[in-house]
Amino acid sequence: MARLRRFRFEFLPISRKGSRVQVRVEGAPRPHRGSRSKDDVLLEEIRNLRQLLSESNEENRIQVANIRDEVSELRQQAAVTEGSLSAVRQRLDEVVGISNAANRHLEAELQDSNAQECLLRLLHPGAPEPNEAP
Repeated sequence: MARLRRFRFEFLPISRKGSRVQVRVEGAPRPHRGSRSKDDVLLEEIRNLRQLLSESNEENRIQVANIRDEVSELRQQAAVTEGSLSAVRQRLDEVVGISNAANRHLEAELQDSNAQECLLRLLHPGAPEPNEAP
């Protein structure tokens, strides 16, 4: 990848003879006196800028492709996580169902036990309570 050139612009003070603003640009290619015309220098600078733009566009395309790959991977991870979460929810529903069934069974046994105690008390009014010591 080509290195980006850095330019420093400096505005020179206006001379008393004219009202032109002069700008000195450091880092820009300087034409050799007599060997290259201003147009040649400008054309070369345009080529350099186009090359920089082309390289920048290519770098942007690469970055966009990398981001798209990352987004695709994250979507796959999200799908896997969603599948796992769904399986956990289903298992939790099964466990809750088993727990509810066990609670109903225990409640029925407790009611039967209470009914048996009541029947025994009716049949044997003087008998000690089952929970009491004889």
